[in-house]
Amino acid sequence: MRNRILLLSLVIAFFSCTTKFVELYKTGTITPNITIQKDSAYYLFENDTIKIAYYFWDKSGIFSFTVYNKLDRPIYIDWKKANFFVNGNKQEYWNDATISKSKSISTSFASISKFGSSPIANVFGTSIGTSTTTTTREERITFIAPKTSITKSKFNIISTSKLDWNKDVDKVETIRNDNPNKKTIVYVKNFSPQNSPLILRNFMTLSLKEDFSSEFFLDHFFFVKEINNMDINNFREEFPTDPDDKKSQTIYNEYYRNGISFYLFSEGIEAKKEEPKEENKD
Repeated sequence: MRNRILLLSLVIAFFSCTTKFVELYKTGTITPNITIQKDSAYYLFENDTIKIAYYFWDKSGIFSFTVYNKLDRPIYIDWKKANFFVNGNKQEYWNDATISKSKSISTSFASISKFGSSPIANVFGTSIGTSTTTTTREERITFIAPKTSITKSKFNIISTSKLDWNKDVDKVETIRNDNPNKKTIVYVKNFSPQNSPLILRNFMTLSLKEDFSSEFFLDHFFFVKEINNMDINNFREEFPTDPDDKKSQTIYNEYYRNGISFYLFSEGIEAKKEEPKEENKD
């Protein structure tokens, strides 16, 4: 009997530890002239010279943005005079070193689909992605032709969570997204720009002249305003591509997907959390 109890305890502990949770990070901005586009598809900054669209959705977050030249003359970006900051820690867009890998990224911003691997479509017209090869150095000065755009998609935002979910937490009981007959608890933390655990900053130097004798600067700030901790089953639903063939390729419907949020997976986090009991339908 004792051995059976021990075995049962180990099985329960195993499934508790392997339960997957998701931390959903919702962002805000404190920069004037940056607006949130329809359905939170992306952030948009615009003035009389350029448009910049920011898009974050990915595991660990992707700091991706597209710069569109509205003018009838070229614009230049000096990446040596540009930096991405996470909580004040500087990351370089450019360094004077030979590139060791080949990589090409082309991204643009528009409506968001909950299905498939490509979340965004073209919103600015032409979009030219970053490209690196083993035979060249990184491009320091980027030339943006009139009425075209370039995309930078270099940094992940955060790799691991260090949040304490035992204090300053609101518990929200809600219908589970993947099963309307069940309820779940979503744990919520809210923040202001002053106490946010994550401040993002994008600083860029641009010019209307190739010699940068007419420089101007952009300094854009974002912060995490809310973090939700939830069971992965509430975050996404899995179903086959072919409803008549359960062995067909799996599609994930991410209920919270939008361009101004991102997420982390967490193994076994908050194992003491208890799901509300399934409602009696009788």
